[in-house]
Amino acid sequence: MPQKGNGVRLGPTPSTWPRFMREPVTEPEQVPTSPRKIIGQLFSSNWKLLLGSITISSLLFVAMALLPLTIGNMLDSGIEHGLTSAIVPNALYTVGLIVVVALCSIQEPVAIILWLRGTWQPMRRLLRTVFGRRTDVGKEMPSGDIVAVVTTDGDKLGQLIAFIPDAVGSVVAFVVVAVLMLNVNVPLGLFVTIGMPIVLAIITRIIKPLKTKITAQREEQGKLTTLASDAVV
Repeated sequence: MPQKGNGVRLGPTPSTWPRFMREPVTEPEQVPTSPRKIIGQLFSSNWKLLLGSITISSLLFVAMALLPLTIGNMLDSGIEHGLTSAIVPNALYTVGLIVVVALCSIQEPVAIILWLRGTWQPMRRLLRTVFGRRTDVGKEMPSGDIVAVVTTDGDKLGQLIAFIPDAVGSVVAFVVVAVLMLNVNVPLGLFVTIGMPIVLAIITRIIKPLKTKITAQREEQGKLTTLASDAVV
């Protein structure tokens, strides 16, 4: 097992990480009080990484969506013409798409970095403010709410910004698949292009009551944490 100094490493690690993967050490930005402004600030401060992640995610989802088509065409060529040169173009397309999928797998660590940035950037400012004011904060806000913000709200902000690239990539892949299906079979293509939005609308109607229950659960968690901290103190 490689060792360096007092630390233990499971494998080789780069001596210098890319800038977007480094832990921020500068003073955190002031966080707006409005939820929309907080999200807007989060997007504006990470727009370069977010744009790159969206591009990689779109390529990944489109390549994965095209793989069944190229594999099907390759099998059709093999069945119709046998192992001749007619199978080579579709085989090359398939290998090319597999290479694209493998290269775009870097999207996973990029999404983790986005999640970490979305989680810790607002939380660093909150913790800096809370520790700077010490015991005065508890008089204006219950301690349980502060803990709930750090443990729950920060994670949700990170999940939001990490979800955006996958959502955009899914939409792009859906459009590509819909166009291909309309070219192959118009009724089936219409069924997909019309049916999928209807299914999403139904799922959205189910999510709204769930969101209300999650909000109530968060409030109860804050009250419980406040009660526990007061009991300890």
